[in-house]
Amino acid sequence: MNINIDKSSAIPVYYQIKEQIKENIRKGILKPNDSLPSERELSEYLKISRMTVKQAMDSLMNEGLVCKTKGVGTFVSVPKIAQPLTRLTSFSNDMLSRGMKPGSKTVTISVEKPSEDIMQILKLGSDDKIIYVKRLRLADGEPMATETAYLNYDICHPILEENLENQSLYEILRKKCNLTLATAKQSIEVSVCNGDDSKLLEIHNNSPIFFIKRTTFDNNNNPVEYVESVYRSDRYKFEIELNI
Repeated sequence: MNINIDKSSAIPVYYQIKEQIKENIRKGILKPNDSLPSERELSEYLKISRMTVKQAMDSLMNEGLVCKTKGVGTFVSVPKIAQPLTRLTSFSNDMLSRGMKPGSKTVTISVEKPSEDIMQILKLGSDDKIIYVKRLRLADGEPMATETAYLNYDICHPILEENLENQSLYEILRKKCNLTLATAKQSIEVSVCNGDDSKLLEIHNNSPIFFIKRTTFDNNNNPVEYVESVYRSDRYKFEIELNI
């Protein structure tokens, strides 16, 4: 990696450094997980202050292009997966469309009595049952998200005969339960991860995550599934296209 700065230029030195590192990343000279020189090494090499180098690195971090590991160093970030918010897709199909291999590990699957909240969301009665499924979602073997699904037992019970490992739940619902999934209501919040989800996702406690709630409806507008998902914010971003 070569960095050349012009101290006489009207362009701030930190910005020159940042843009040249960005260009090295864009061209593939710097690849994901490559280590960068330390702030001290760069400041000595370029004969500038460490504060100027730090400003460049902080700017790159804010753009998600590099990440710092305390006591280890600064590295080129792995590009985030962009998830559009304009259509209902399964995690499996979404990963396949990106040329990545989707996978899942079933953490828990059971038949239970629904809580009052789940009864209301899925429009169930007090005698109805739900299927509780928690899965770890993987892309190319890397943990990306946990999904906790609550499904109407009466219409979704055929999934209990299926191996949910490395299968799309939506495809099973379509093929085995004869369900046509039509619409969904979804909310996204920024939160922090703790407990079992941190271990499953292989991230530190209190790491930032996206917390997603989704209710999926069939073509008769009946609620079929309610899902709570935890997505790693260091590997995922959400995009929406707006028409003007």
